[in-house]
Amino acid sequence: MKTIYVEYMMGHVRSPYDKTVEMKGVEFLRKIYAVADLRITPRPTPDDQFFALLEDFIRSKGFDVDKELLKKAIVKPHRTIVTSEEIEKERRKLIRDTFIKLLKSEFFEGEDEYIGSK
Repeated sequence: MKTIYVEYMMGHVRSPYDKTVEMKGVEFLRKIYAVADLRITPRPTPDDQFFALLEDFIRSKGFDVDKELLKKAIVKPHRTIVTSEEIEKERRKLIRDTFIKLLKSEFFEGEDEYIGSK
């Protein structure tokens, strides 16, 4: 994206003689903005999308990841997770372990029907 377009979109003061951006029209600028795909939040990685898909699958089987994380926090109150990376790491570990338990219970007979029980 050209700097002159960005300056115009952000409302910065430009030269009064420079009318090239205004002449192109609003629709032209909207197309440029849409193509740039600007975001406030970071784009989700394929890994994030994969874990979101796994979590949706697990939820459809009746397992609530948030409740299980809360139970773990109550059982181990001495353990403190400070950063969002640690929280996400713990969440992914729980999703991965639950998915493995779910696969085992689906493919092997004799496992408990409810995946939350051990």
